[in-house]
Amino acid sequence: MPNGLLVHSHRDHFSIDDLARQWVGGIALAAAIGASYFLAAIFSVRLILEPEGVAVFWPAAGLSSGLLIVLGPRARWPVLAGVLGATVATHLIIREPLWAGIALGLCNGAEALITAGLIQYYFGPGFRLVDCATFLASSRRQLPGLVCLGSAELLPTG
Repeated sequence: MPNGLLVHSHRDHFSIDDLARQWVGGIALAAAIGASYFLAAIFSVRLILEPEGVAVFWPAAGLSSGLLIVLGPRARWPVLAGVLGATVATHLIIREPLWAGIALGLCNGAEALITAGLIQYYFGPGFRLVDCATFLASSRRQLPGLVCLGSAELLPTG
């Protein structure tokens, strides 16, 4: 009986170590994603049109979505934390209010989560970008919508 307790206690010790390792790995992943997203966002800020104050293209969004697609659903929280932190830092650097950085950070993180979630929903958890047929099939379905959205962006508003 004491031997059974020792084995049970030993097993709990390993699960605590594994949990701590997962947390440290998640924090390191969030920091790496945040740093990458921050660098891409700083680059993207240079693409902002002066009169409108809107970025023409935001490469950081593609980075976060792509990383989440590649890393899978287990990386949801680290990606969200990294994107949120980097967005807040970027908005503080360009002298925008803190609340704007937090709101846009949540929106940017949600965008990556929704994109990865839709790809997983439609193509399954085994989706890989190297599968050319799957990639071309998804591109063919999305191309008309992207053309319409791009055309709408070019229309004069005033």
